[in-house]
Amino acid sequence: MVFSYILLIIFPIVMGILDFCDPHGKKDDFDSTPNWKIFFGISYFSRFMQGAADSMMITCNYSLIAQTFKEEKMIYFGYVEAASAIGLILGAPLGSLIYSTLGY
Repeated sequence: MVFSYILLIIFPIVMGILDFCDPHGKKDDFDSTPNWKIFFGISYFSRFMQGAADSMMITCNYSLIAQTFKEEKMIYFGYVEAASAIGLILGAPLGSLIYSTLGY
């Protein structure tokens, strides 16, 4: 579980660092290979690792709930699902509000 949290910390930082990478390469150097292959390769790998880490974390969370709350595990599964749904519903509006007020 700790490994998945570490991956969920590292790979969004990698995606943020890719913002400084120019995917088109140098504009005055026509002989060099463009960096877009490297840019997209690292982007896809980073998103894949984020998804893998998230699936590891979700699996561990449900197994911990099932072990800890043996009698009331369905109630706590409902709490986890409700919290996830609230996060998915409120994430985009809050993100756009923060983006519009603070900028990028």
